[in-house]
Amino acid sequence: MRFLLPILLLCSSNVRATFVVITQPDASYTSGTQSLLITGPSGAVIANLTDGFQAVTFGSAGGKETTNSGNTPGYGNWGPSLFTEGPSTDFVCFISNSSNCNYNPGTQNDFTLSVPSFIFGFEVQPDSSGTYLYTLDFYSGLVLLGSISQNVSGIAGARLFAASSDIPITSAHITVPSASDGYAIARLRYAAAVPEPGTLLAVAASLCAIAFRGARSATRMRSNQ
Repeated sequence: MRFLLPILLLCSSNVRATFVVITQPDASYTSGTQSLLITGPSGAVIANLTDGFQAVTFGSAGGKETTNSGNTPGYGNWGPSLFTEGPSTDFVCFISNSSNCNYNPGTQNDFTLSVPSFIFGFEVQPDSSGTYLYTLDFYSGLVLLGSISQNVSGIAGARLFAASSDIPITSAHITVPSASDGYAIARLRYAAAVPEPGTLLAVAASLCAIAFRGARSATRMRSNQ
């Protein structure tokens, strides 16, 4: 899979991602994606989430909590149903003022996918009360595919940051306002780039070969005129 994008870029120098922002978890989003469950006891160290196929690794570990647990003030209610999948959830917190969470600005804010995906996203809520501007950048390798910026409230104001891209997403980076004292994420979802990597590679190579033969034939036709 990791070799597919370079092949496609070699085939065309004008490749541009079709990047679509998703800020509401409607039926098409939830039914078309797989959820990565957040499990374990309160305060469990979470360095990554996996379902056995996809794995999302954090820049550094956070802590597992649940809304209404009492361990993380401000997270009694997650967010409105219009912008989240509901008010109660397990979440991973990266908070500077909680012994159950960890927050390391500069490294904490990266999320790396083991399986490149056409859709990726999660819900975000700040730790502190107030409203803060968060930005989530989506990448394919080193290529920035697109970004989402939203104002998010720290009290029951979680918002979904998700996107789809026809060039597979391999990582994301979130910009966190320092005044928010950290944040929490929940309901990570993805739609893997399928079919299997070997098939994709073969298809990409075939498309390149077809394009090359077409270009060569056109060149011969011009030279014979």
